[in-house]
Amino acid sequence: MPRRDTRAQERQWKRAQRAEQQFARNLRRVAKRCADLTRATFKADAPMGSSAKLRRELERYGQSLQQWAKATAQRMVADVARRDEKFWFDKSREMGNLLKTDFARGPLGVAARERVYEAASLISSLPLEAAQRVEKYSIEFMTRGIRANEFAKRIMNTGEVTKSRANLIARTETSRTAGILQQVRAESVGSEGYIWRTSMDIDVRDRHRKLEGKFFRWDDPPVTGENGERSHPGGIYNCRCWAEVVLPGERHPAVGRKRRVTNASPTRASRFRAEPVDE
Repeated sequence: MPRRDTRAQERQWKRAQRAEQQFARNLRRVAKRCADLTRATFKADAPMGSSAKLRRELERYGQSLQQWAKATAQRMVADVARRDEKFWFDKSREMGNLLKTDFARGPLGVAARERVYEAASLISSLPLEAAQRVEKYSIEFMTRGIRANEFAKRIMNTGEVTKSRANLIARTETSRTAGILQQVRAESVGSEGYIWRTSMDIDVRDRHRKLEGKFFRWDDPPVTGENGERSHPGGIYNCRCWAEVVLPGERHPAVGRKRRVTNASPTRASRFRAEPVDE
């Protein structure tokens, strides 16, 4: 019976997660451009006219991002796929039922294209969401009578809000991509499920900590969100959990290798999370 190597899978997952850093840097470039547009366009002494102009500039910028966003998303998906392909090639040789070319066709290619489309849409949405916030603040300024200095403060914070959103997208989409590609590859070799693994630090959500070491089927993800959302590891916002794949012929005990929660400081990636209490 094959022996499952938890530590090897954990190292492989962390290598895949490194793609997040480059992806986040690219998304923060969008946030910086939004901040630059805000500083150059918004005038505190003419708030309504300049905020309307800023909204148009942000919308125009968002519409111009489509090709760049697609290319950036493609690089992220390819990077994630490339970082964990060695594990699957090794396993396919061990099992003797897949060829390397199988990974470039069929369900994996479909999943990769879907991830590129979704990630590109989210990248392009960053300045468009910023434009919507500017419009919202302008309406509140006119209808709710908020003070001009408060209105200006909210507008000038556009860059930071967009940066926070960019970091959240980078983390969530990278983790989701890694998780989806892993699931497709696992199911293609006959895997029925996985053992849920957390990052084992103090940032892990209580709900996810309770899932640590438990076996779940790919076709029956557990409840992971506060509103009853179901997902596999990495499938919900800011989730740093990962799936320890159980391959055909391997045992899947109710509780896997014991792992201890540490008080280690957050990783470099987690330090720029947009949601402070998320995992």
